[in-house]
Amino acid sequence: MALTEHLRVQHAELIEVLRAIAGRLDAPARGAADIRAELTVLADKLGKHLRLEDDVLYPILAEHDADEVRTLGQRFVAEMSGVRPSFASFSDRWSADAIAADPATFATEARTLFAVIEDRIARENRELYPVADVAALTSRLCVPR
Repeated sequence: MALTEHLRVQHAELIEVLRAIAGRLDAPARGAADIRAELTVLADKLGKHLRLEDDVLYPILAEHDADEVRTLGQRFVAEMSGVRPSFASFSDRWSADAIAADPATFATEARTLFAVIEDRIARENRELYPVADVAALTSRLCVPR
């Protein structure tokens, strides 16, 4: 499977978890333990996705012959540098007890962060992965078995 195809599948999985959590944000205190469990799943999936991009996709883009491909990869790396620590901080801060104690703040922060992640996913699908595909990188971009 081409890496970009695998990354798109991971994006769909991430969106599914984000939306499952978002669907509970109107009453997060009642399902705080379940939301916390879903956040753990999200953190795991997001971590695997980011590692695959960092370890495989971005290094290949950085070595590409075309300046515009290298520049695009560098821009996406730089932009993601703020999202990763924001999500880690959010995930660390919101235990089930913290969600139950302050559901309104949790919901507000979750909606804001999830919108950033969903926007990033849409932009990668729309801008980054097609460039990787068109740049004929897909023969090198395979998911290691």
